[in-house]
Amino acid sequence: MYGITTGFGSFKNKNISQEEVANLQVNIIRSHATGVGAPLNEETVRAIMLLRAHSLSKGYSGVRSEFRSPQ
Repeated sequence: MYGITTGFGSFKNKNISQEEVANLQVNIIRSHATGVGAPLNEETVRAIMLLRAHSLSKGYSGVRSEFRSPQ
């Protein structure tokens, strides 16, 4: 799975060890997170999360409810 157990871009052919997978995922989130302005209130965050879940549930993103362990 590209970007889950592999690197990105020029490192796309580098396999990530099982020990490093969780760290990679945390670093991906951190690299895309930005702090611009004041934090949103809880009600707004919940609405955004609901909208995102709805969007992912449409089935066009490759997200699904079942979990399959990487091999």
